[in-house]
Amino acid sequence: MKRRTMPPFIAWFAAVALLTIAPFGMSQAALSQTPAASSAPADSAAALVSRARGLFELSKYKDAIALLDRALALDPNQPRALVLRGDAKSSLGDDAGALLDYNQAIHLAPEYAYAYATRCDTRRSLDDLAAALTDCNRAIELDSELGVAYRFRGDVYYGLSDYPASIQNYTHAIALTGDDVSAYTSRCRSYRALKAVTLALADCNAAVKLDRDYGRGHFWLGVIAVDQARWTDAVSSLNTTLHLDPETTGAFYYRALALHKLDKNELALQDANAYIKLSPTDGDGLRLRGEIFSASHNSTAAAADYKQAIALYQQQGYAAAASEVRTLLTQLQAKP
Repeated sequence: MKRRTMPPFIAWFAAVALLTIAPFGMSQAALSQTPAASSAPADSAAALVSRARGLFELSKYKDAIALLDRALALDPNQPRALVLRGDAKSSLGDDAGALLDYNQAIHLAPEYAYAYATRCDTRRSLDDLAAALTDCNRAIELDSELGVAYRFRGDVYYGLSDYPASIQNYTHAIALTGDDVSAYTSRCRSYRALKAVTLALADCNAAVKLDRDYGRGHFWLGVIAVDQARWTDAVSSLNTTLHLDPETTGAFYYRALALHKLDKNELALQDANAYIKLSPTDGDGLRLRGEIFSASHNSTAAAADYKQAIALYQQQGYAAAASEVRTLLTQLQAKP
């Protein structure tokens, strides 16, 4: 499950009726005079959306969606309510449903910058990187100080393997927001891809300093520790990651690898099994489990995993990876 985080100004809108019913193009002075949702009848669209916002911030996404459904049934012409519902759907992994809501919000409010930014992020999740980039560019064109749009555009460039461009966008997001932990961890990831380890560590440490409970910061610290063969440090960071966010799939893989390197193969096997259950089509997980089985003298299970990993790599076009595992299989079969 992914957590969609709103920029501060969107949270401010939740306190006013503009979130649901005010026309676009209103001035800031007009906004300040808009009645608060709390003064509206409890069953009004404004009150329902305000309550949904509170539920969203508590990560009660299904409950938030139920209230937003009711609010939109009362008044379907609410772009900000549609975006909030889209964000709740996205947080539940329903990117297709979120995309429909963002499309409708943009149809109603063609100059709503944040709607383009969130649609950018959702299209990236759906691997439509070209359309995602167009949306983020449009968001920034409409609001050049919308930090989250730069972060999302950085994510698109990361998906395109343009790491310098991703870093440039994350840096801009950080300059605008200052405390966007996601921008710091994302820039850490990009620096790691460029093997700029010192800069990567600085960013992940900055994220953890800003929010000790942000699992992704600890995750990337663990991954970098694996890169540097600091196996004990890796296990410690990944333990924290999974304590804070048990749905961080990659943490099981990297912790399994670190435990395997520490010769703690029973524990490593548990993590490898968990990772394969969550990512059954990833050949890396099967390869790693095969190596763990091999180290545990279970040649039959190791061979089975190696063969399945080779098949997946071949299906996915990873010829070099398939060749490497073929070598491991040959070495295994040559053992007396």
